[in-house]
Amino acid sequence: LFGFHCQQEAVAMARTCSIVLAVVGGCCIILGVVALFSFPPIYQNILNSQSSLVPGSAVYDDWVSPNSDPANDATLLAKYYFWNVTNPDGILNDGEKPRVEQVGPLVYRELQEKMNLTPDDANNTLFYIDNMWYLYDETESAISEKDNITVVNLILWTVLYSTPWYANPVVKTRVNTDWNSDDTEKKNAASPFYRVEAGNFLWGTQANLLLKQLGEDPFSPIQFNNSNDGVYEVYTGVGNDNSKRAYIASWDFKPEVPYWGNVYPQNKEYCNMINGTDGSLYQTYVGEQQKLYVFDTTVCRSIYFVLNGTHQDTGDVPTNLYTVPSEVFQVTNETLCYCQEKTAADECLNGVLDVSVCYNEMMSAGQASKTKASVVMTAPNFLYCDQKTIDAIDGMNPDWETGHSAINVEPTSGVLTKARKRLQFNTFLEYVKGVDSLQNFRKDKDKKLLFPVFWVEQAYDPTADSLNQLYDAVVLPFKVVNITCYCLMGLGVCLLGGSLLYAIFSANVKGTLEAINAANSL
Repeated sequence: LFGFHCQQEAVAMARTCSIVLAVVGGCCIILGVVALFSFPPIYQNILNSQSSLVPGSAVYDDWVSPNSDPANDATLLAKYYFWNVTNPDGILNDGEKPRVEQVGPLVYRELQEKMNLTPDDANNTLFYIDNMWYLYDETESAISEKDNITVVNLILWTVLYSTPWYANPVVKTRVNTDWNSDDTEKKNAASPFYRVEAGNFLWGTQANLLLKQLGEDPFSPIQFNNSNDGVYEVYTGVGNDNSKRAYIASWDFKPEVPYWGNVYPQNKEYCNMINGTDGSLYQTYVGEQQKLYVFDTTVCRSIYFVLNGTHQDTGDVPTNLYTVPSEVFQVTNETLCYCQEKTAADECLNGVLDVSVCYNEMMSAGQASKTKASVVMTAPNFLYCDQKTIDAIDGMNPDWETGHSAINVEPTSGVLTKARKRLQFNTFLEYVKGVDSLQNFRKDKDKKLLFPVFWVEQAYDPTADSLNQLYDAVVLPFKVVNITCYCLMGLGVCLLGGSLLYAIFSANVKGTLEAINAANSL
């Protein structure tokens, strides 16, 4: 009787254990599932509350000063490649096809800092200027600032294009006198293709002899140091869960630019729209199929990037790779408003963006006379251009790997983790009557020649510390939560399994006891 009683207690205990294990196991599974699915929106709310462009937020300081400390901050290099003209005399005298060779890079460390930050709390926007400095990086450069290159004499061509009719005789006389002079410096300054130090060509560090004799400012840089590209107004992200964070509301106090659609006005509003950010930061939770718009003052317009796959070469932080598609550079009914070719619409060139109107307006600000420089943008080596454009210059070898622009973005935070922006600066050249050096230059040609001058790659690479911080902020929390949730659910399954074993044990023992009890009753 005592043994029978103990067996009955064992059955009751097994039943109790089965119930307890089932309840605890079920709770673990439910807790794991709930945590797994509830953590992302909770994290999103926390991230959005800490990621707006306001002082003290997680992204604010790095956005304001991404690399003000060259020793410890992210690296932003500007790499300049020049198109050295190898047959200038043949081009001018014998009508030879231009031949160029790539020289460089001449590398500068680019430092940026957003200054004069002024919030507009009523509109949740922030005004600032983006100041830039350039420091020569000798170790990264293949040539020095003192190395001579033979390039298009942009100063001479701009003088010839800009001179009003009433001053033409005086200017052309000065140019012709210098060109025919025995003074090699004067002759070089008046040459359509001139020999110049690479650093001087970029920064205008030495007085230009032609400009000096014409009574103009003799210092004429291509690039400006310690300068900015205008006043930006961007949304802080407050009030819209960062869906518009860093999006530009206005530039130089205007919601659009005035440069496009003056020749072909159809779709003018589209071409003049200011879309996207300045390229340094994006909204949180970037959608994979979303176009990332960037307003770039270098090309005076907005462009967009599209997803081109995921990329993992930014440490352990998974990122999306976005590239500028070739469609951005093609002439279509939608983009015809970007064309400045006045002859005919079918003369508009694919892959070519004439930004002369934009640059001339900026260069003429505050001056009595209007500058008429020819400034034309393409991708390096005429990538995306028509074959006739490529074939007009010997030495152009379009290559997507070295010519396309791309960015890596961590999609949860919208933080830029890598960037390669590549642009080529070109100019249109044409015959100018009354200039001795151009008497045999394209005199019988009725179309302008697109001539490459230089191209630049802006390469942005974050530090290992910043990538580790990004990993800890956006990757690690999900890994910890996922592991914890799956462990909880695994534990719950194990406990449910134990509950089932106890239930089976209890049922078997109970059945045995009932059989024994039935036998004894006989």
